Amino acid sequence: MRERRLLVCSDVPTFGRGIKRLMSGFQVVAADLGEVDVAGFEVVVWHQKTPPLNHRLRHLAVIVPTVAVTDESALIEAVEMGCRGFVGSHASLEETATAIATVARGEAYVPPLMLGSLLRHIVEKQRAIEATPGIDELTTREREVFDLASGGSSRADIAERLFISQGTVRSHLQSVYKKIGVHTQAELIALASGARNEHE
Repeated sequence: MRERRLLVCSDVPTFGRGIKRLMSGFQVVAADLGEVDVAGFEVVVWHQKTPPLNHRLRHLAVIVPTVAVTDESALIEAVEMGCRGFVGSHASLEETATAIATVARGEAYVPPLMLGSLLRHIVEKQRAIEATPGIDELTTREREVFDLASGGSSRADIAERLFISQGTVRSHLQSVYKKIGVHTQAELIALASGARNEHE
């Protein structure tokens, strides 16, 4: 049976060695993102003790299923960046191994004690978005672009996530801006953020 490949990106050598010891059935490679082609891995573990999360994580999570191991306060940010799994920085290596195995099976993993706060955030964000003027006029694809753009994703990220060209993203954004009543992505983010804050 072929071993699955797992990339561990961490500046703590003992972390990578501990994961390698626990993950039987995986070929574990510990390296910096710039040193390897991440497309050859089934799962990537991003181990960073303190937020903010690196912008490279957003791009990484689009390419390969990613587990973020960092401070608990970064849960929402990691999920919005597209991470499939999240583990707090104080969690045991055993819990991290469980998260990796779960994500490798195509599922998502969030510590049970943190699930409540994540669900509340999702509900509050959805209510805020639904209250945004002009949101009902968006097509299905425009709504997908809106959701990603209002969360801070770049045109390149949106194109890769939705499997469309950047030119198509630009056209959809122009339509979204016109219907919502803004002129730039910064205004779109501010509008969505303001609506969300009113509901908190």
